[in-house]
Amino acid sequence: MPLNIAQRGAVLRHLQLGNVFSRPTRVAAIHSHARRVSLAAGRRFANPITRTEYQFGAVSQGLIKSYATVGRPKGSTGKAKPKATEAAGDEKKSGKTAKSKTSGAKKDSTKEEPKKKRKVLTDKQKEAKKVKEQRELLKTLKETALQPPKKASEHKWTLAVQDKLVGVDRSKFKGTEVFQEGVRGARNVTPEEDEKFTQQAELNKAANAAAYKEWIKSHTPLQIKEANHARERLEKITGKYMRPLKDDRLVKRPLTAYIAFYTDRVSGGDFKHLKPEDITSHIAREWRAMTDTEKEKYVKISEADRKRYAQEHLEVYGTEAPFTQNAESESS
Repeated sequence: MPLNIAQRGAVLRHLQLGNVFSRPTRVAAIHSHARRVSLAAGRRFANPITRTEYQFGAVSQGLIKSYATVGRPKGSTGKAKPKATEAAGDEKKSGKTAKSKTSGAKKDSTKEEPKKKRKVLTDKQKEAKKVKEQRELLKTLKETALQPPKKASEHKWTLAVQDKLVGVDRSKFKGTEVFQEGVRGARNVTPEEDEKFTQQAELNKAANAAAYKEWIKSHTPLQIKEANHARERLEKITGKYMRPLKDDRLVKRPLTAYIAFYTDRVSGGDFKHLKPEDITSHIAREWRAMTDTEKEKYVKISEADRKRYAQEHLEVYGTEAPFTQNAESESS
């Protein structure tokens, strides 16, 4: 052991140990001398030798570990192929099949899905759909049209019949006979009863007007305007007359140039002897015969009235006039 340490030390590098071992007579002296030198070298170079041995061991361990790598051929190591390599090979093989499957899936996904055929309605179904849409439209228009409060009777005749129907014995009459009996009683009212029904009719008329006015005020002017528009549409669809709602707050519609001319001609009194339909046809012929210069007066009246309507429409309804909105959309 001391000899080995002495060989590694720097002090004994130049000693020719071969000659020492070749002469047996000097073995004891050399051993004792080498022992002293090795002890001195061991104390002096203990740390460097230890570090050298540790570094050499670390390097050797690294070489040993790096020597048995996974990718080393079987012929050089003599060992079988690791399972990790086999798994990697299997993954490569399976990867090809997976790619082929995914590519097939991509090709399938690029195909456009067949468009759903639009269902063709029969004539009966079309008619039913039209009826349904018409029913929904009527419902919406009726809600928008608003229903004013029911009025009490304002006619003395109606009040007299209602009064006489109260006293009819319905067990003695059937169906329309009850109403006919009430009519006969109304025809034979006394002067006092007639005066009573007349006064009641006047009171009902005043009460109806007050209730109607209060009901109108409970809605905004815009709601009343839309209600009248809905009533016009309902009248065209159903053919039944619907009285427009009266509201002093509503803005008067603007005059056209022709209406301004018509109003001017009628107010002159030149057509008092003619019927209304003849007046209309005569004024229409005059308007068509006029030049642009002659119409200029009424065109200016119409433009001024449109400005008035636009301003009042914004103030009363809170929205711009329809023709103003159309003009803005066309310009944009």
